[in-house]
Amino acid sequence: MSLITIKTLDEFTHIAPERLFSAVAHLSNSLFLDSTDNHGSDAQFDILLFTPVATYSVTNGQADLKIMPEAEDCVQINQSVRDSILTQRDPFIALRQLHDHVMPDANLIKSSLPSEFQSLFEQLPFLIGSAGFAGYDAGRYLEVLPQHNPAEYDTPDFHYGIYLHSIIYDRTSKQYYWVADSRSNAIGHFGFGLMQA
Repeated sequence: MSLITIKTLDEFTHIAPERLFSAVAHLSNSLFLDSTDNHGSDAQFDILLFTPVATYSVTNGQADLKIMPEAEDCVQINQSVRDSILTQRDPFIALRQLHDHVMPDANLIKSSLPSEFQSLFEQLPFLIGSAGFAGYDAGRYLEVLPQHNPAEYDTPDFHYGIYLHSIIYDRTSKQYYWVADSRSNAIGHFGFGLMQA
């Protein structure tokens, strides 16, 4: 049995990624990693993410870990792991702990894929996993920086989600891919009903 599913979304090829994202932008922790119209080799893919199963944030030294209610049956974090994540001073290490606890090993994912998707595993820049942002003030958790700047923005210093599904658009081939962890079906995290594998 495959740990993840990769499927082409031929029904969306006529829709621009920006427009497709607008259909899920209202969902919790939606992200659009847009490669713009840059034609460089590192700008081939757009990645659409929404409804993570878990989020990890740090604001002014206070860490917060949330498991989404609809994911509690298949994403379990015991109190010891939770405490370890929340007390870790380095948010990048804490995120790695969360990621490693929730996500299957990449080698297991690859070996479980049907042969026709093996090359896509290597080609696509992201399948499922953690994505988010680390602001300038996240550097304070790694090194000594000048005292706090004025709080100009109402955003965490560090905020990441763990995503069990994604939509990836290949700008070269004009092809969309739906990538989903097998647990996504159990959770029912689908922004579009027709994406269920």
